[in-house]
Amino acid sequence: MYRKAYLIGDVRLWLESDEPVADSDFFPLFRTEDAVPPDYTVRVLRRPLPDVPGKETSNTNHRRTVVFNGIIYRYTNFSDAARLINVPYACAVRQRKEITLWVDYDAPFWDTMLFDALDLPDLFLEKGAGLLHAAFVGIGKTGLLFAGQKGQGKTTQAQLWERFRRAEAINGDRAEVRLTENGLTALGVPLCGSSGVCVNKSASVRAIVFPFRSLRNSVSPLAPMEAFKLLIGCFSYTESDPAMQEKAVILAERIAENAPCLRLECLPDETAVTALSAALGL
Repeated sequence: MYRKAYLIGDVRLWLESDEPVADSDFFPLFRTEDAVPPDYTVRVLRRPLPDVPGKETSNTNHRRTVVFNGIIYRYTNFSDAARLINVPYACAVRQRKEITLWVDYDAPFWDTMLFDALDLPDLFLEKGAGLLHAAFVGIGKTGLLFAGQKGQGKTTQAQLWERFRRAEAINGDRAEVRLTENGLTALGVPLCGSSGVCVNKSASVRAIVFPFRSLRNSVSPLAPMEAFKLLIGCFSYTESDPAMQEKAVILAERIAENAPCLRLECLPDETAVTALSAALGL
């Protein structure tokens, strides 16, 4: 049996398989020793996917969820462009700390393919953390998160801080966030969209900044309810799962009430960096 141990954010996993699992670009950065017991053990089986007659609770191009006898079966698809259909290639079942992952796919195992079927955002939520859609940069011993939906300028603002304040790019698209008695911490993850920016580092968060394109620069603190509405739209989780939805809502509420959240009306140039830097006292 082959085993690979990973520490992704603060979730420790063992990936066990009867055949090798090839490394991709970023997951090897999160490999660790297997001396410490994991939060989850993932047993990968190359088998036909289970065909269960339960209730279908969600069905998208990428994912389908079925509940049978109280057990949740999460099927993951790949897109077959030639036939214009979505074909299921994996099914994950999580029971406490054990995850069984069936894979029915005529190709070698790759870590990206397997982790895509594991619903990492839900595993973070199980530990009280969340996966936030945000560009993550480090500034000295602290970090900034530029959060928001596509097209609002979070990537542009992060790159401006890299250029004009020598900020370190840690992740161009995602960060795990965890709120403790010491404040909000962001942790690097091997999920970075198309940005290609991925570093295995963590930092205390100076602020979560929500950029909005504008004809002028202004920085204003967000009231907790405003911050919550923006935050919940930036978290990744299985929205069809009531338990995950509740955990995401609770986490977004706690962060909105206890961490600095700012609205940044901004131009796409250095003046936006100057305005935000002044507001943060940097």
